[in-house]
Amino acid sequence: MVPFILHSCDGNKQKETGDARVTIRIDARVGTEPFEPGVVYTESNGYRYRVETFQTYISMLELVRSDGSSVLVRDFIMATMGSPQTFEVRVPEGDYGSIRFYLGVPAEYNKNVDPTTYPNSHPLSVQGSQGMFWHWNTGYIFTKFDGKADLEGLEGNLLLDPFAFHCGDDPLLRLVELPISSPLIRADSERNFQVHCQVERLLDGEQDQIDIAVDYLTHTQGNFLLARRFMDNFALAFELE
Repeated sequence: MVPFILHSCDGNKQKETGDARVTIRIDARVGTEPFEPGVVYTESNGYRYRVETFQTYISMLELVRSDGSSVLVRDFIMATMGSPQTFEVRVPEGDYGSIRFYLGVPAEYNKNVDPTTYPNSHPLSVQGSQGMFWHWNTGYIFTKFDGKADLEGLEGNLLLDPFAFHCGDDPLLRLVELPISSPLIRADSERNFQVHCQVERLLDGEQDQIDIAVDYLTHTQGNFLLARRFMDNFALAFELE
């Protein structure tokens, strides 16, 4: 099994002084408001929907220098969207052109891996994965997004129509890279970055709209095309503030 990473990608020990302190906060929003599981939202078809579960793996969160090298911020994150997470790292002065990460678990960590070999605190462990592991499929569930909808869109209607997007297989790994508008990070300074996931774009994607009256269920196997469409939308749902 490949050991998990605990250090900067450039292999250099980070200094305690002289380096800049960078904070990256990851959250989820609907429009300009914080996303909250259990709250009823309305999508572009007029359907009212309530998300009950939204969890995802974020892997290899990095700050990428303009020369292509990178500094690792976190190797694996089990993110419950709706609960913002903040990460800090100290980096040498330099030009940092983007923030980069994967949605899902890279292939070398995904299949033919025994979660019991990780310590309980690790996101890929039995405890840390929080049910995001398919024993029957021998791999991790990259993303769970499920809940109930009212397809008539009438205020006061019960939300009885289920939807579930459970996506996880090596071809569904998605790379997200967000450009930094002011790349120079100076020594002994502080920089704060806000990474927002716009939840409405998971269904109302920039390039693909998923109609949950028709396409409402995928556990990857059996409806791989829908899982791929959902992950494509998910990868385009992030923006950097």
